[in-house]
Amino acid sequence: MKKYYDEKKYNLAFERCVSIMSRLMLKNGRDVLTSIAFENLLKITKKTVQEKPDSEVVARRYRSYLDGYLGIIRKQD
Repeated sequence: MKKYYDEKKYNLAFERCVSIMSRLMLKNGRDVLTSIAFENLLKITKKTVQEKPDSEVVARRYRSYLDGYLGIIRKQD
């Protein structure tokens, strides 16, 4: 066991925390990244939609880009 803290109980707690965080990242990492990408796309879409008079068309176009992106991710799994 690597020593991070002087007290053994703190080392154990830290290693448990790192272990749990690692498992969560491996389990949910792709979903989190996908949701972050989706949120960023919504921000871009919102800015574009506010600038363009044809907002419905622009919103549908960006949504189709996102659907294509998500399709590629699902095929890789």
